[in-house]
Amino acid sequence: MIQKNTIIKILDNSGGKVAKCIHVYGGTQGNIGDKILVSMKKIKQKVITTKSKIRVENHLIYKGIIIHNKTGFFRKDQSHILFNKNSIILLTRNNEKLICTRIFGTLVKELRNKKFMRILTINSASI
Repeated sequence: MIQKNTIIKILDNSGGKVAKCIHVYGGTQGNIGDKILVSMKKIKQKVITTKSKIRVENHLIYKGIIIHNKTGFFRKDQSHILFNKNSIILLTRNNEKLICTRIFGTLVKELRNKKFMRILTINSASI
């Protein structure tokens, strides 16, 4: 479960590394597929090249979708899915579009039920 003041890693190529949860939409604890409000704590180092595009800035507020969760969840067939870290992907704050063009790591099939098909098409690996 992710709640306020949880430190979260970012699994996309938007330029952020670590964020801190400020608010969980729809309750006090968030699970996979929930939207949260985060503050950027650490970003990738800006290198002056044309290939590295850093789209986020330090200490600004963004929205995110929870992708991995340490506590995990149960599927309908009673299998338990766990991850090693809490991680999210970033969205813009105003119109909630994806900042990234690539997602690192695997995604779960349950995101399909929560209407996040755009995220699933970006990533190639899912479990």
